[in-house]
Amino acid sequence: MGRVLAIDVGTKRVGLALTDPLRITASPWGSLARDEKLWEVIRELCEQEGVDLVVVGYVANDYYGTASQMVEDFLEVLRSRVALPIVLQDESYSSVKAEAFIRHQKGKKRSTREDRDSLAATAILWEFLEEMERKEKKS
Repeated sequence: MGRVLAIDVGTKRVGLALTDPLRITASPWGSLARDEKLWEVIRELCEQEGVDLVVVGYVANDYYGTASQMVEDFLEVLRSRVALPIVLQDESYSSVKAEAFIRHQKGKKRSTREDRDSLAATAILWEFLEEMERKEKKS
């Protein structure tokens, strides 16, 4: 079993988070600008860290469809660049959770957009891990 990489897709940046090799913990990895270098960094990260599954956040109830279309466009390119299984995970409120976490940290320097993007990816990854655990308990 390898690591899981979670991606929070934004209009200008993507947040990334990784599990440990046993898929017990989720940690922020950082965020990257949505430029041509993004795809090479993701591919190299997957190879170097032993990633065997990618989880991409999507908005389950996207009324206007703009966020869903952005994720679909991202997925189309990701699938052509990374030969790994990709699953979708509802990212509802992941940014809100990231903001709440940042607000509750005492004595931390002012957060950056990169912090929020990466923490949102971490929230997506935690949701995925918890969902997998619930499924295993039912089996």
